[in-house]
Amino acid sequence: MENLDEHNLSNDGAHQDVISNTAKTFLNKASGWVKAVAILGIVGSSLGILGGLFSLFAMPVVGIIYLAMYGIGIYISLLLLKVSNSIDRGTFNMDVFAENFFLYWKTVVILSLVAVGLSIILGIFFATAGASAFGRF
Repeated sequence: MENLDEHNLSNDGAHQDVISNTAKTFLNKASGWVKAVAILGIVGSSLGILGGLFSLFAMPVVGIIYLAMYGIGIYISLLLLKVSNSIDRGTFNMDVFAENFFLYWKTVVILSLVAVGLSIILGIFFATAGASAFGRF
C-alpha cells in the first residue's frame, strides 16, 4: 500500500488539515450529481413502494418483500442525499461529510453482504426443491 505521507514535502503538519481549493471545487461539482442520483433513487423507490402496496392485495408475501426492499432503497438514497448536502454550495464540513460518507458505504456493504447471503440460501433452497421435484417424476 502506498504511503500517502511520502508526497508531503514538509513534515511540520500545518498543511495536513487543509483541503485544497481544487478538491473543494470538484467535491462541490460532484455534489450535484450525487444529489441527482439520490433523488432518482428516492423517486424510483417511492414508485416501487406504490407497486408493493398494490401487490399486497394480490400476493401479500411478494408485497411485503417489495415494501422492505424499496424502503431500504429510500433509506440508502436519503443517506446519499445527506452526503451530497454536506458538500453542497461551498459549505463544506469535512467532519459531516466523512460521517455521512462512512455511514452510506457501511450500510451499502452490510446490505450487499446480506443480499449475497440470502441469494446463496435461496439458490440452495430452489436447487434442492427442483431436484426433489424432478426426482418425483
